[in-house]
Amino acid sequence: MTTLRCQANGLWQQPDGVCILNIPTIMVTTSATTVTVAFTAVPTVSQYCAVLTPTASAAQPWASGVPNTTCRATSPVTISSLEEATNFMLQAYLIGPLPRAIQSLRSSTVTVRTNDARPSAAPGMLSATAGLFTCNLTWGPISPVDVNGAFMHYIISFSNGSRITTTTQTTANVSGLSFGTDYSVIVSVVSSGGTGPNAAVSFTTLQDAPKQPTARFVSLNQEVAVV
Repeated sequence: MTTLRCQANGLWQQPDGVCILNIPTIMVTTSATTVTVAFTAVPTVSQYCAVLTPTASAAQPWASGVPNTTCRATSPVTISSLEEATNFMLQAYLIGPLPRAIQSLRSSTVTVRTNDARPSAAPGMLSATAGLFTCNLTWGPISPVDVNGAFMHYIISFSNGSRITTTTQTTANVSGLSFGTDYSVIVSVVSSGGTGPNAAVSFTTLQDAPKQPTARFVSLNQEVAVV
């Protein structure tokens, strides 16, 4: 069967005079709870449609269900309120101009996955032990359930956003400080889903170096007095 292009409006004409739309070209982006489908613009199209179907996996045997079809008058099409870290099968199609509203063929099926969610908790029990020019920070790890993805590292920053360092440990030493100065530091965890909420602590570096005990001999026959 031969087909002819209908004018320059992105339609195809079959021998019986019925026009059908080209299969759409799409680009897909994801977040933790959304899938966004951007279509190559086609003139005279009335609706851009995406069909998203969750698929089961060994890790998520419950993640299968009814296809979710979302259509919009313009591109892109965003499907929201999805489960994070979930696999979906995606197809796209176009609907032609009214009144006939003829559907295009569907695109090939592609597999997409929503992103891991960001960590949902901050490091706990953050404490600071300050010296003259340094401060030692310690904190407790967050639960793997709250990491919401693969753990990467902790970020230690000043409260103004200036980054100090990153570490995979639950302790860090901050150096290069000024004596007798107030500081505020925040610590947050980074996972494959992004950066989570932070814990904050404030401290003041020491004003002077701690005095060392000195020994003074009172006499040869008396005990040493330490002052």
